[in-house]
Amino acid sequence: MKTKFYVMHYKQAPERKDILQPKLDKMGIDVEWYTDYDQEDLTEEVIDELYSEDLELFRRRMDGWKTEEDYRNYKGITKSHLSLVIKFIKCIEIIAESDYDNVVFFEDDVVFDDGRHGFINGSKDLIFEYINMAEEIGWDVLFFGGAFDHGLINNKVKGRYKNLLEVDHPSTNTTSSFAMTKEACIKILDTLYPVCNSVDWEFNYHFAANNFRVFHAFPYICGQASTSGRCESTLTLK
Repeated sequence: MKTKFYVMHYKQAPERKDILQPKLDKMGIDVEWYTDYDQEDLTEEVIDELYSEDLELFRRRMDGWKTEEDYRNYKGITKSHLSLVIKFIKCIEIIAESDYDNVVFFEDDVVFDDGRHGFINGSKDLIFEYINMAEEIGWDVLFFGGAFDHGLINNKVKGRYKNLLEVDHPSTNTTSSFAMTKEACIKILDTLYPVCNSVDWEFNYHFAANNFRVFHAFPYICGQASTSGRCESTLTLK
């Protein structure tokens, strides 16, 4: 099994790389830091090509998941949110054309020693242990952790296999640490553009539209520094 590791990185936050890279080195995880499409690099041409603020598109994608107030208040997303979505999409396009079997994504504020909510410390071995479990039963997407505990998905769990919880859609509230199969990367290409939502809800739509099998690790092995008070979120930037 051949796995690619990416870190979605914002170049204006170099301290995140300074913190995370030594931890990845210690874990023996070789990553590519993806730095294209920072918000400062988003030209009008790129935005016009990849992004839409069309309310009806947003409404169709979020049908049943958002309230009428959400629709009335919809004004698109900030450049920081758009940047992160595009980074993920561009990496998915690369994997779809590659010889990798799957891909693991980290955001640059991922942590492997969160300690909250019953999380256990993550490791390279645990990442592959969870992926191997998913391989045994067939999978498309696998979340290793996130900003919160499993309480946010408890009412969506539709099955359990060993240490994996299979969940219904919408299947996540974070993209800080997850894996996708190459086949899922190929399949999702048809629905990726245009972007109209923040990254978690954008992928919630695409996972559902493609009828993906989505699993969450139990217990979680990754957390998120920006939600545990270790650093500020870069998504608050315009």
